[in-house]
Amino acid sequence: MARRILAALAAACALVVAGCASTPPPAPPFPTAAADAPTAAASEAPSDDPAPACADTDAEQALADALPQMPPPFPPDDENMSDVQWDTEHADLEGYDPCAELSWITISVVGATGSSPSQVALFHAGEFVQAATEKSYGFWPQVTRLAPDSLEVVYFWPKPGESNAERSGESPMRFTWDDESGSVLV
Repeated sequence: MARRILAALAAACALVVAGCASTPPPAPPFPTAAADAPTAAASEAPSDDPAPACADTDAEQALADALPQMPPPFPPDDENMSDVQWDTEHADLEGYDPCAELSWITISVVGATGSSPSQVALFHAGEFVQAATEKSYGFWPQVTRLAPDSLEVVYFWPKPGESNAERSGESPMRFTWDDESGSVLV
């Protein structure tokens, strides 16, 4: 008898858990990463305007296509660093979305340390638009999606008298895709 009661109780608990598991959590107001970003078709009501095109490239291919157009990690006149290359193997590809109005890939150099140059490559509908800055900056930047067409990149740097490990300087920059000009506004 006790086994039947336990079996019935276990079955009831399983149904309750299954019912809870099928209820999705509430969505954040904006995606926190490109993987969470809704596609244009899912986020907009039907209209006469054609849906924005999506690139047919994955993040690795998009980065490979962008690299020849990106500035080098160090200025070309720095002969001691002329052989330093971008490290595609350890790039952060999570921000890339082939359908997003604005997405990103963050990359540093081969053999990077904490203060090595990094760069943020910006993409519109999966196509490389530009590097976030003309010059590469030390320390890995923090990229946050603000809206489907807008990102914030926070660059870090040591203030006077600070070591690299103590770096407390922060410089935020906002990047927004502008359909009218077909470019990124800073």
